[in-house]
Amino acid sequence: MKSNNSRIVMVLGWLALLGSVGLFCLQAGYFLIHHRYQVEYVDNRLFYFINILVVVLLLLSLLLLLRLSGKVRRLIIGIVVIFILVNSVLMQLSQQHTQNIISLSPNSENILVVKQDQEQREAIYYRTQYYIFARPHQRLPKQVQGQYKIDWLTEDVVAVTYQTKTGSVEQFVGTYGDRGDGISYYEVGMQIQGEWAGEDTRAIVGQEGIEIECQQQSQWFDWDDVVQFGTLAIVLFDQDEPAWTIVLNEGYQIYDAENNPPEGEITLYQVTMEEHQPFILKP
Repeated sequence: MKSNNSRIVMVLGWLALLGSVGLFCLQAGYFLIHHRYQVEYVDNRLFYFINILVVVLLLLSLLLLLRLSGKVRRLIIGIVVIFILVNSVLMQLSQQHTQNIISLSPNSENILVVKQDQEQREAIYYRTQYYIFARPHQRLPKQVQGQYKIDWLTEDVVAVTYQTKTGSVEQFVGTYGDRGDGISYYEVGMQIQGEWAGEDTRAIVGQEGIEIECQQQSQWFDWDDVVQFGTLAIVLFDQDEPAWTIVLNEGYQIYDAENNPPEGEITLYQVTMEEHQPFILKP
């Protein structure tokens, strides 16, 4: 029995040591790619959290693999506790300087990452890689005031709505997929030409612009008032403020030379800080 227990202790000790070394190598690799390729952790606090895991696993491996005297044990544990406290403080200071906004899609396949400078109130949208790494992709328009409202309109389209310092409402749309072959670029507005209808709501898309009818009220948008995000969404602007967002839903079949006109559904989403449900429209 003692032999089995000793073997288990040894295995756990070596596993802890391997885990510590592996995380240390991850941190070392992060330093290299961070400076060379502008790669960051999706959450800046991850750096300090991984530091803590490295020393905790290293401490665990030393206690399990080596026979240390009481004084040496207390000394090592004391050093580890101080290291943990220092990294915990740095973790909090990091969040005070840079706010990390992270949201996982409903199917857990896509991650929204936005990092906001707390002093300048400027925010940058990041593209994620391997779930824990991200690279800066695009600066959000206008300075942010207050909290964000995040809505996943589809599994691969997320709307980020916020108020600006001037009191206006702004929206940024993150897209992570494609409805075509993934190679060709296409205009979303051209793909949804025609009339779309849902409950008390219609979208009429023509050559000159888009008309939105909702609850017996109508709004007209010229194509100059339309901004496209990726190949999945467009935002309609009314006097330089976003009013509506239109998204191609999953399963949408875009038009090409060999197919009939596009088939599927679109989502119509009103841009506001209030909570509400999007409209699903069909041709």
